[in-house]
Amino acid sequence: MEGKRKNGEGSFISLEHTPQWKTWCGYAFENICFMHLQQMKRAMGIAAVYTEAGSYIQKAGGDTGGVQIDMLIDRAYNIINVCEMKFYDAPFTITKKYAAELRNKRAMVRMAAPAKKSVFITLVTCFGVQENSYATELVPSQIIAGDLFG
Repeated sequence: MEGKRKNGEGSFISLEHTPQWKTWCGYAFENICFMHLQQMKRAMGIAAVYTEAGSYIQKAGGDTGGVQIDMLIDRAYNIINVCEMKFYDAPFTITKKYAAELRNKRAMVRMAAPAKKSVFITLVTCFGVQENSYATELVPSQIIAGDLFG
């Protein structure tokens, strides 16, 4: 929001359609998700399972590209959830392009993780994921914002 300061009533909300606002909302949503990890685990049905969670960044190098993942949940029983947080004001639609990004993220985690671990994608959204062939193929679990506060 740097460089976008305004004064007066309603000035902050006047920025809501700017790219900076959308970026800020995305980061804020990611932070809320991290602060509600236990509620996310409950929504996934793994509240009692030991987990370690954090963001993941792999820089590009050599023959591999880079990848940034909002949150990995590495849980007991050799399962890793690749959690992507999407802040939108409607159900999130997985496009062909974004499906390719999700496949790449899953593949990069599989290469970095021990071979015995299974890798699943979980989307965390405000209003769910729009059903389509990409969602069916790639997203076995999803969490909606309401789950974080229930």
